[in-house]
Order: sequence, then C-alpha cells, then structure tokens
Amino acid sequence: MSRTLDHGYLPSHYDCDPSEIKRLLLSYVGDYLREEVAAEGLVRNLGVFSDFLSMAALSDSEAINFNSFARDLGVSSHTSREYFNILVDTQVAWYLPLYRHRPKRKAAASTKFYFSDVGTVNHLAKRSGIEPGSAAFEKAFENWVAHEIRCYNQYRDKFYELSYRLSKNDDEVVFLVGDFVCSIQAKGVSRLREEHFKGLRALAREHPEVGERILVTYEGEALRLGDGIRVLNHRDFVAELWAGRIF
Repeated sequence: MSRTLDHGYLPSHYDCDPSEIKRLLLSYVGDYLREEVAAEGLVRNLGVFSDFLSMAALSDSEAINFNSFARDLGVSSHTSREYFNILVDTQVAWYLPLYRHRPKRKAAASTKFYFSDVGTVNHLAKRSGIEPGSAAFEKAFENWVAHEIRCYNQYRDKFYELSYRLSKNDDEVVFLVGDFVCSIQAKGVSRLREEHFKGLRALAREHPEVGERILVTYEGEALRLGDGIRVLNHRDFVAELWAGRIF
C-alpha cells in the first residue's frame, strides 16, 4: 500500500525502481503540460496554469472553491473553473459531486475533486515517502479508495452515479454509490475511534434505505458492528469489491 500511495496507479510508475519514480513523474507531468496543454493551446498563460496545478494537487480529495482559486491565481472565476475542467476533460482528474436528488449541469462549489493518479498529486505537491498517520497519507488513502470504486464501477459495467453525502450535522460520508445502494468511508488509520463512525451512523438515521455501510481502514481486522457497519482493511476491501460483494 505504501508503494501504491507513493508511486501512484500508472503501471509503468508502480513497477519502476524507487530511484526512478521522481524522473518518471517529472517526465509525465512535463509531457502533459507540453503536449496536452501547450500544444493544444488550451490555456493562454502556461506559467499561471503550472502554478494552478501545484495548488490543485494540494486540494486533491477536497471540495473546490473556484473563487478562492481565482483570487490566489489572479484570474477570473471563469478561468479558474476552466482550468479544473481542462484536467477533467483530459482525464487527469475527475469530479465527485455532492449528492442531490436533481443533478446540476455545472460543477458546484461543493464538488469534490480528485486527481486520477495519486503519484501525480505527490509530484505536484512536492511530497514523497508519505507515512501512515500523516494528513498526506489520509488524503492519498482516500484518493486510492476513490480510484478503486470508480474503476470497479466502470470496468464491471455498473455505471452507478457516484457522489458524496453530508449529514445534517456535516458528518461526511465520503462515497455514496447510486441512490443509497451502499456508502463507503475511507479512513487511512490502523486504530479506529468512535468518531470515525459518526457519518455512517448519521446516514442510516436519515436514510434507513441505505444498503451496506462500509468503513475502509489502512490496517485492522475485518468486522461487522452491531448496527450493521462493516469495517474492512484495504486488502479485504479490494478483495470484496472486485469479487462483487460490495455493490
């Protein structure tokens, strides 16, 4: 898991010698800027867009505030939104919307944003060797859980809408699959505390129709709590997911 969260999900990067990963990521990001953005003329100011990439990496797995990005970059809100859309359109990143009964056409301020490869995030954010227990590890772990759910949903032709849900008390349930088919929360920890279950329990109170409620942890034994919440470490989660036993 540590290798995955350091190197990312691209096969050539994951399998490389650790001494080569920095060079490969530098080449990947450089080629993207040069070929996908500069060559296609997608932005007018490549320097500002390069600054945006570093800022966006620090906001991976967070809800986006387009206006805040615009102020920090010295560009319009429209330009800020377009920069994010470029990453999504070129499949470098993707949006996770806040759950709504009626979908909206544009990404809202409450939309969460994920890079498609956590290794790219690490390179842009200038971090490496992230350690369990750190804030960077928590965010990278959430990115990985998002990646696995999204890949399974597409590769197995499930095509459920993915979103995230906030309870009335703003206890976040990270992922909601379909209309309450199941809910999954990512916590990159080895030891659980009572507070880690607040969001999933609040969801069940507000939507009793929800299916499986799963908390994915970094380490620990698989178990099912008395109120139905399943706890799975990252290895058991992957096995259960790709065996089709979660959704």
